[in-house]
Amino acid sequence: MTQYARPDSDVDTGSWVASTGSDFFALIDESSASDSDYISSADYETSTDSITVGLDNVTDPVNAINHIVSYRSKGTGGGMMGNIPSITVVLLETSTPIATSVNSSLTGSYTDYTFTLSEAEANAIGNYDNLRLKFTRGIESGGGEDVFVSQAFFKCDTLVTTTTTPSPTDSNFYESAIASVSNPVNSPIDFKRRKK
Repeated sequence: MTQYARPDSDVDTGSWVASTGSDFFALIDESSASDSDYISSADYETSTDSITVGLDNVTDPVNAINHIVSYRSKGTGGGMMGNIPSITVVLLETSTPIATSVNSSLTGSYTDYTFTLSEAEANAIGNYDNLRLKFTRGIESGGGEDVFVSQAFFKCDTLVTTTTTPSPTDSNFYESAIASVSNPVNSPIDFKRRKK
């Protein structure tokens, strides 16, 4: 099974803009994608622009597979034949980068993008309660280009616990039973009065 860490707080919103309201994280935390609300950043050919959101707590799956960052994004070109800016997505543990993906292939339509952590990157996570996502809009010539994000999350496997019950056919089961009979921990006490 899979557990999801969706945005649950704003850490640093930079110069990004919320399509509605004041909680940026709430615009990209849907379990089912919705492009009607989103966050965006406009490129004025001056500097990059970053936003960081905190993620829900998830349990350490005790494995290094199926650690995936997913986000839904698009871009628009600006004046003077400006290209759509790139977007860089970083999975952070507090402020420490765990995995980074640079996407220079945004289109004018919302598209789902994912990247999978390597085994080394997954093993670098020390506390799954401190994960964050950081989005950075790049710079393109022309100015006025925009980048949009409408959904984002991190997912990994659910921790699976198993309980082993001894089988009556297991030799160890019988050895334990025999040992308990031969060496009782608590012997019964005879409270009957002896005859004189």
